[in-house]
Amino acid sequence: MPGELLERLTFTARRGERTLKYVEDGRLLRSNSLQGIYRLAPASAAELRRLVADRFA
Repeated sequence: MPGELLERLTFTARRGERTLKYVEDGRLLRSNSLQGIYRLAPASAAELRRLVADRFA
């Protein structure tokens, strides 16, 4: 996944939308920011869908 997309991804949680923690220079430094129950925000899901469609079309 391109680093700039990783930095932009937002997730919905009980307290609203949030970005990933521990992302620096387009790299995920710690995977524990992915722990828990989160859902991609609609805009982020659309970006990820386009990325996959472009790469595997």
